[in-house]
Amino acid sequence: MRLDETCSKLIAVALPFRRSRDLLGEWRLDYTDARDVLSLALFPGAIAELGEIFQNIEPGLSMDEFKAANVVELLPRGSAILNGLGMRSAVRYRVLAACNVQNETRLSLVFMGLSAQLEGDTPFGFQPPPLEASLPQELIERLQELAAERVYLDTTYLDKDLRVIRGPTQEIYVLSKVL
Repeated sequence: MRLDETCSKLIAVALPFRRSRDLLGEWRLDYTDARDVLSLALFPGAIAELGEIFQNIEPGLSMDEFKAANVVELLPRGSAILNGLGMRSAVRYRVLAACNVQNETRLSLVFMGLSAQLEGDTPFGFQPPPLEASLPQELIERLQELAAERVYLDTTYLDKDLRVIRGPTQEIYVLSKVL
């Protein structure tokens, strides 16, 4: 049986998001068939390798709101050799989203900002400040109204260690909780 078929058969989450603390925290992407995520491996090209991908979820201002940060790690080419020498360096690219509960299993997403930060060992110990940009709050609120039915994630399964979600075109994301 294929993984996507297995994921389709999982029982939906038993508790609504607003009562489940299991959703909160840092999640590592273990598997996806989403083309936009898979294409990230093509982007860095000759200068970087795609590292791990995470999603960090924090509570929002109300029980029906969450904040999410999708984090992509870009590693310098030859990072395995650098790690062997005790040197670790990466650029963490974050895309920030505002999430609203739509129903028992669905969160809508509106991307509201991004940042890039150099982390780890840097030449001469210099740590540059992150590069950041965000949308105005009024625009975020308007986008939430317009995009709620188009940009969302449906939770197929959620417990304290595993999360399986689907996007609007039925793409699958399997994530494990980072301890």
